Amino acid sequence: MAASPLAEALDRVERTVPAHRPALLGPRTLRYGELFERARRLAAFLQASGLGPGDRVLAADADALALPELLVAGLRCGVGVVSVDPACDVAALAREHGACMVFADGPAVPDRPVVALRPPGWLDRLLRPPAAPTLAEVLDGYAPLAEWPEPPGAERTACVLFTAGTHGAPRALAVPHGAMAAGAEAVADALLIDGRARLLNPLPLHHAGGLAHGLLAALLAGGTLVRPPPLALPADWVRRHGASHLIAAPAQLARLTAADPNLFRTGAFRFVVSLGGALDETRWRALEARFGVRVVTLYGPAEALAAAFAAGPGNSHRFATVGRSLGCEHRIVDEQGRPCAVGAVGELQLKGGHVMAEQGGWLATGDLATVDADGFVTLVGRRDAALRRGRVRVHPERTAAALRSHPDVEEAVAYAADGRLAAAVTLRRALRSEVLLGHLRDRLPPLGLPDTLSVLDALPRDSLGAPSPHALRAARRGPAADRAAIRGEGMLDDRFVR
Repeated sequence: MAASPLAEALDRVERTVPAHRPALLGPRTLRYGELFERARRLAAFLQASGLGPGDRVLAADADALALPELLVAGLRCGVGVVSVDPACDVAALAREHGACMVFADGPAVPDRPVVALRPPGWLDRLLRPPAAPTLAEVLDGYAPLAEWPEPPGAERTACVLFTAGTHGAPRALAVPHGAMAAGAEAVADALLIDGRARLLNPLPLHHAGGLAHGLLAALLAGGTLVRPPPLALPADWVRRHGASHLIAAPAQLARLTAADPNLFRTGAFRFVVSLGGALDETRWRALEARFGVRVVTLYGPAEALAAAFAAGPGNSHRFATVGRSLGCEHRIVDEQGRPCAVGAVGELQLKGGHVMAEQGGWLATGDLATVDADGFVTLVGRRDAALRRGRVRVHPERTAAALRSHPDVEEAVAYAADGRLAAAVTLRRALRSEVLLGHLRDRLPPLGLPDTLSVLDALPRDSLGAPSPHALRAARRGPAADRAAIRGEGMLDDRFVR
């Protein structure tokens, strides 16, 4: 079995990157010398606790202060790291994923050894309440591991990550060392991530956008992760920490619209990177025009580490597309599995080193798309989200995009429910329904107009902070109290009928 390229890359970083270089900047500074010293102590602790290749530990660290050393120790020792949302049921997730140990800043896990973060951001081992020594007290009894063990195999699980929950309930995905390394390499090449890079990334560390394209991308390059509070995007951090890349979801990038136009004119900045779905053309153009900086979009399902296509770097700058494939093959097929002609709509399928498909075959993404003669892919919608009206397939995503194109609409989602097309918006200011209906009629065929349209105070969101059709549909079908909670005040309501 081939050795893990992740382990080999970390060994190279440990040998060559100066100990004083920051690995993490944010609530605290963690330097490379400290990172590897703590990771070796933590590895000694894991080994003394009987953990080795194939075992898993669960990490539920809300502020990312503990994960770097745990990730390095786990990757080098073959211990898989299950990174979870600390707001979830940590005990249930620990049992579900077979975690032998839990690092958490939430409540103790009753039937597992627990390493807790108390106060939040500092590791301590919860032995028996109320005794809870800090991590420093625990690790004082362990000398740094003198020699790392043999690197684990490339097929060994490196991490378990979770989907965002935009179109369905979040799913867990076990990512092998080899796939994680291939994905990180493809992204680093596309985004020019090297030892000088400082990645400002606020995305959750239980999602590929935060871990693979944030923490791990920085560590494998010997660069620096600039880590604000999760999903926060303090614009002044770009200058304060000399960021070279801003990596965020469209929902966070939307908050930059009123920022200083000179925000990124630092001499060191390279790219604004949008993750988590196709970026609206209007928002994409507005960002580039306002800040005079190149915007790059990364798109892909979780099974491709959210990085199957890139639009923006090099010669792949074409608005309204997800760009060209990134380190993988792609094809678009019809319902019988036959290749589609250029421009025809079909299901997008992927294959490659960082694409996790059964038995090395093609991964069916569930996304409907087209490809042009130059290899640029444009998303049309989700296969399972489309609404059939007679012989016509209506894509809610197009309806939502048309709603967002109105200057008074802040955010919008659309979804199929019980054979009808429903939509919801939040508004920048009060808007009469006939005005918005006229706007939609100018941009959509009659069958693309929503049957009902609601205005809400806020839209339910996924773990990347994006409005979630799945969460809104679930809330609409939930108990009466939940349905009332999502209703808002405004000029539009459920009486809107096309």
